[in-house]
Amino acid sequence: MTTKITLLQSLMDSNTQAQQLATNAAIKGARIEAEGPNVHYYVGADKLILEVAKFIISVGGEVSNYPLWIEVDTTTEVTVGIKNRTSIDENEVETVKTWAEWRTPHVVGDRTFIEMSDGQDYLKMSELIPVFDDLLKPEDLPPMPAESPQS
Repeated sequence: MTTKITLLQSLMDSNTQAQQLATNAAIKGARIEAEGPNVHYYVGADKLILEVAKFIISVGGEVSNYPLWIEVDTTTEVTVGIKNRTSIDENEVETVKTWAEWRTPHVVGDRTFIEMSDGQDYLKMSELIPVFDDLLKPEDLPPMPAESPQS
């Protein structure tokens, strides 16, 4: 899976950390494209560290197509600020969805996780700011328990 990082070209001139990240991405083989005032870096999702992705957002960049999850209680309401948090019924009544209504939960033992996508695409990192502290990469999810052998 390829993740897209977008940064302003002007940021490369003014921010040493962003310059170092851009250089590191280039050394590691990122595909780089300039478009208007932006530079796009295409990297493997497995190569992008979550803390680096958060830094990119903090300096005004964007990270797209980055698979992320959060641990939830499926009966609680979706966090304010998350895309498609509410639904409107035929009587124009708006209802806040629970996490289980928002996305199909992934249960591992007694823990429940939700993929941060709209069902087709992963949400952009800027859309995940309300749950920033809870984000997990897929490789950070606990493994499924091994099935016991049949006797």
